[in-house]
Amino acid sequence: MALGRSKGDVWFALTSMLAGTALALNLVMARRIRDATHDPLTGLLNRNGLDAYLELQGPPGRATLPRTLVSLDLDGFKAINDAHGHLAGDAVLRSMADCLRDVLRPDDVAVRMGGDEFLLVLPQTNTEGARALVERLRLQSPSPFSAGIAPWDRDAFDPVLRRADEAMYADKAQRSRLN
Repeated sequence: MALGRSKGDVWFALTSMLAGTALALNLVMARRIRDATHDPLTGLLNRNGLDAYLELQGPPGRATLPRTLVSLDLDGFKAINDAHGHLAGDAVLRSMADCLRDVLRPDDVAVRMGGDEFLLVLPQTNTEGARALVERLRLQSPSPFSAGIAPWDRDAFDPVLRRADEAMYADKAQRSRLN
């Protein structure tokens, strides 16, 4: 053995280096997966993260039913960006994400769909429970918002999302008439 090292010493050094490299690669991959599935501004899931969540959940069953989608859209968000700049708009989005994290249960899922639009997936929640949640959010939200609620039983995701969006736009139209 060169330099007085035993086979065991060489094996230990190589194993340690390989284990360290594997750990570093694992951390890099975990970071890349998080970057691909989470919105960098709010830390909420993005559309890729939602797709991964839906794939993992599989078909609805006793663990998720009843289940409800809630589509949220901040009211007057463009005016905030126009009047105060994008940094102020970013602060509003981060505050809304914090509010969602504070109000939602651990199994609920919050997604930033893009811009000022958010989606909530609420397992074990019926329509009445979703309405109560929306009211709690309205009390704590840093910004007014419109909301649409759609029950999601055994339908495919896209039609339910469409119904939640339609209900949200109806709520937005009603709220704008009141203001």
